[in-house]
Amino acid sequence: MIFNPITLLLGLLAMIIVRANRAWYRRKIKNIQVPRKPITHQLLAALGVAVAIFTFTRPLDVIGFLLAAVALLAGIRFIYTSLSSHIPPKSFAVRIGEPVPDFTALDGDGNAFTLSSLRGRPVLVKFFRGHW
Repeated sequence: MIFNPITLLLGLLAMIIVRANRAWYRRKIKNIQVPRKPITHQLLAALGVAVAIFTFTRPLDVIGFLLAAVALLAGIRFIYTSLSSHIPPKSFAVRIGEPVPDFTALDGDGNAFTLSSLRGRPVLVKFFRGHW
């Protein structure tokens, strides 16, 4: 097996950059803090890709090349998916003080519930959209 410590370190560096960036982005997803335009994350992924490509210009090291190849693919995948998915701009259908549009949904027991059945009484309606 051919060993070159510089190539190994470069491959490891590329992998660390890409994996740390992914972990940071996933933490933002978990905390519902995803940026509308993740430019910082895209730049970090591009840096990891650049280091991976630079690794291939160095003398052969099998492990370094494997690390760089995985980092290259993961970095390109992150950049592609983050550029191709778009978070729609926020638009609120209801403003504070305006009447809420009527709707029908199922309650916890599976019975139909209509919001208009509560008209005239103070009501707090909480909608939760999970981040899964």
